[in-house]
Formats: sequence, structure tokens, C-alpha cells
Amino acid sequence: MANISAVILMIAPLSQVAFIHDYVELAFGNARLSIYNEVSVLTSSGVYVQGEVGFCDALVQLIDQRAKESANPEGAVLALEFEQGSRLHVRAGDASSGPEAFQFVGASGVIVVEQNA
Repeated sequence: MANISAVILMIAPLSQVAFIHDYVELAFGNARLSIYNEVSVLTSSGVYVQGEVGFCDALVQLIDQRAKESANPEGAVLALEFEQGSRLHVRAGDASSGPEAFQFVGASGVIVVEQNA
């Protein structure tokens, strides 16, 4: 399991969210996190799963917040906690998932790719 939380902690707050056909891309300044597996956002008002009502709004509400380290819950390959307490979880892959769970490309050129098992 890749731990990109420490890398994300060193960069800018979430600055942009893009919904691209079948995946989500988060921009932290010049760094990009492309998430190919199912994503959920856990807030004080509920859990919002990709493809369900409220998910896009919950994700966009994270803009301007820095990501903090978070323990990965069972069934997740990545978990990020944001400054105001909301968490983002990337679900572990299953038979319908592609080869990668996510890809992180840092501003300095560092690339982290988490493969689905």
C-alpha cells in the first residue's frame, strides 16, 4: 500500500477537482492525484460515494484545504483527511477495476502509482 499522505502534506491545498469520464483528478497546486477506483467522501453530514447524489458537491467542498495523514480503513488503498475533518477514501480494487487504483504526480516530478491487486 503506497503512503502518499506525507508527500501531499508537503504541497499546496487542494486547488481543483476535475471529473473526467470515469475517474476523478485532484490538483494540489502543480501536483495531480488521478483516482481510478471508487472514491467516497466522509463528512459530518454523511458519506458520499462516487456516482451518488451529493458526491460532487462534497468533493468540491474540500477545495482550499490541506490534506493530512489518515489511517487507511479496511477496504481502502488510500485515505486522506482534510483540515476541516472530512476524509477521502479510495476503495481497494475488485474484478471490475483497472490495473491502477490511483496515480500521483508531484510538482517535482515524483510519481507514485498504486496497482490494484
